[in-house]
Amino acid sequence: MTAIAKHLLPDNAAITPDGQMSIGGRMLSDVAAEFGTPVFVYDEEHLRARCREAVAAFGRERVVYATKAFLCTAMARLAHEEGLLLDVATGGELFVALNAGVPASHCVLHGNNKSVEELRTAIEAGVRHIVVDNFDELDRLDALHSQGLPAPRVQLRVTPGVYVHTHEFVSTGQDDSKFGFNLGNGDARKAAQRARDSSSVQLVGIHCHIGSNVFAAENFTGNTHQQLPSGLVTCTAQRLISTKASRCLSNQAGQSLHLLLSRCIRLALLKTFLVCARTLQSMAA
Repeated sequence: MTAIAKHLLPDNAAITPDGQMSIGGRMLSDVAAEFGTPVFVYDEEHLRARCREAVAAFGRERVVYATKAFLCTAMARLAHEEGLLLDVATGGELFVALNAGVPASHCVLHGNNKSVEELRTAIEAGVRHIVVDNFDELDRLDALHSQGLPAPRVQLRVTPGVYVHTHEFVSTGQDDSKFGFNLGNGDARKAAQRARDSSSVQLVGIHCHIGSNVFAAENFTGNTHQQLPSGLVTCTAQRLISTKASRCLSNQAGQSLHLLLSRCIRLALLKTFLVCARTLQSMAA
């Protein structure tokens, strides 16, 4: 069996002289004896530390945890307690978050194939905003508003035409991505204009996700070279910024990389905001 590098283990993992592993002071052999196998073991202190690093870099309620990484009521409650918002992609994920005591106003509804009922539930619950993925979804929101539901706050998911250094299956920002409104062919601008003119939604920003497991800062700064069609931006490198539970950076070098990327991404967001402000002014002219 190949040995696992210690920096890939949770912060509070330890190996005894006879090769036994413990996490948070609990021997894994005891956990297996009590619960059977397979069993998932999470280091709560490790998770809280990663959340606090992200909040220290970006601020409370400025980081969104992607619940697709790992979700149960305990994890939802932990992320909320540490000042993170929760990204939910289905009605079921929203139910878990609400059942954990997370206010709907601290949840963001994401997902590229939301049903009418999921949109209805999110609006009635009062989620912070909805990330709109396509024109069909705008149609559904129009229909719900015509039935008397309030106009939700929305962000438009823009596909910026950025290729990143990651596996092709988790690359989402390129022009042929199935996600979001394409910037290159004009769909993003059309969607922004429609949302701004609509009484069915309140356009509050832009959402951009260029891929998962992205560790090269230049990929994020490259995103800012694109002309985005609105003046308010929330550009999230979702799985990096939201401290995905299953792939956290834990060693000293990893923490330094995390802080470096945080600073680079914050600079990228500032540049993107300025680009968008200029674009908004040109559209209004």
